[in-house]
This record gives sequence, C-alpha cells and structure tokens, in this order.
Amino acid sequence: AGHAAQDEARGRLLEALAQALAHVVGAGHAVVVDDLQWADASTVEAVTHLARRHAQNAEAFPRVVATARRDELTANAVALVALQGLERDGLLMRLELGAFDEWQMLQLVHALSRREGGVRFAARLAAATAGNVFFALETIRALLERGELHVDADRGWSTRFDDSTTSYAELPLPRSVIDAVHDRVARIGAAASRLLEAVSLA
Repeated sequence: AGHAAQDEARGRLLEALAQALAHVVGAGHAVVVDDLQWADASTVEAVTHLARRHAQNAEAFPRVVATARRDELTANAVALVALQGLERDGLLMRLELGAFDEWQMLQLVHALSRREGGVRFAARLAAATAGNVFFALETIRALLERGELHVDADRGWSTRFDDSTTSYAELPLPRSVIDAVHDRVARIGAAASRLLEAVSLA
C-alpha cells in the first residue's frame, strides 16, 4: 500500500510538472534537454513523462527534443532504458548528427549570414573545427566579439583578409572549442563569471 501511494504521488507530481511546462512553453513548441547522458533519474523520468503526454495530446503538450553523446549515453542506464521504452512504443525519433563537411558548413554560413558566397571562409571554418557544429558556432561568435568578423547590411559578412587571402589561413581562429568558450567567458565580466562558477559547481 505504501509503494502504491508513493507511485500515485509521484505520478501526480510528474503530471503537474508536465502541465506546468505545457502552460509555460505552450503547444507547438519544444522543451530542449541538452546532454541527456548526464541527467539524473528524476530528470529522465520527467522528460519521458512529458514525451508520452505529447504523444497522447500534441495540441496541449510541447514536444521534447533531447541531445546526447552516444558514447557517453551508455553509462547512464536509466536514460538508456527510458529511451528504449519510448522507441519500443514508437515515440522516439533518432537523428544522428555527424561532423559537417565543407558543403554543409557553407550552408550554415549562408543561413547565418543570409548571403551567398563565403566558400573559402566556410572551408577554413570546416577545417579548423573538424566539422564540429558547436565549435564552428562558438568560433563565429568569438570572431564577431573580437571584431575580426564584421556584419554589414549590404555586404553581409566580411573580414580584413577578404581582399588578400587565398585560404583565410591568416584569420585568428581559436585553437579548440575550449579556447573559444574561455575567450567568450573572459569577456562577460566578473559578476557573470562568478555566477557561472557557482552554477558549474552546483
């Protein structure tokens, strides 16, 4: 009886959370859960419940979009079992994201700059980031923040190397995604840095 009461209370809590998310996020939108491989059991349970509620009533509950590193996900048995259950019931769609090649990186540059061109820049970006989309986005952000990449309403993106370069080898790109993120964090100020430190420790 005690277990049944606990299960019932937990079910009510999960439903209340799903209802709250539906109210805040709204139908037609999505709840994004990043790095599911690090989620604890309670988070996995809440995410799974919301996914099932969306399947039952897509007009009332938001969709769930979760990201995970496949090689690290195997260490989270709770998440693996939950995903297998959703997949077994036909409620899971898997999308494998690999590294971008030069053409795909060019499409990303076109989408972000809203301009054609940028073939050499995209090729340099793909080579420097090994096609890692997160690293590429952080690199673009770092270039914008350092003033190495300029945005013009008429010309689109430009750099000081555009007229002389053959490969953008001169463009000062971060050596790694860690360098890109560190560079970004260094520019946000002391108060924001302390907040990030507190959140990371928590």
